[in-house]
Amino acid sequence: MTPEGRRSRAQKAAASSVKKRREAIRGRDKKIVAAFRYLSGQAKVKNEAIEAIAFLTECGFGVNLPEGVGVRRFLAQATGLTKRRVSMIVAQPGHE
Repeated sequence: MTPEGRRSRAQKAAASSVKKRREAIRGRDKKIVAAFRYLSGQAKVKNEAIEAIAFLTECGFGVNLPEGVGVRRFLAQATGLTKRRVSMIVAQPGHE
């Protein structure tokens, strides 16, 4: 295989990897927003609440907020993200 062919194949593989990562992150963000709405009492529909409960259970932190812990802090601990990143995800437009 020529160097150009290897370079082209590597670029295609990298692009595919980035695309898959973005899709996974987009799905995770939707789950975080649903969990935020559920925990703060703003779940709009029953399906969103069920999705949030499933996500929180999957994280292994339960579905109820501990006493004295904020929603963003709880989600940060459950997901392994920073509180600031959780706030940014929740504030992003397009999660309506």
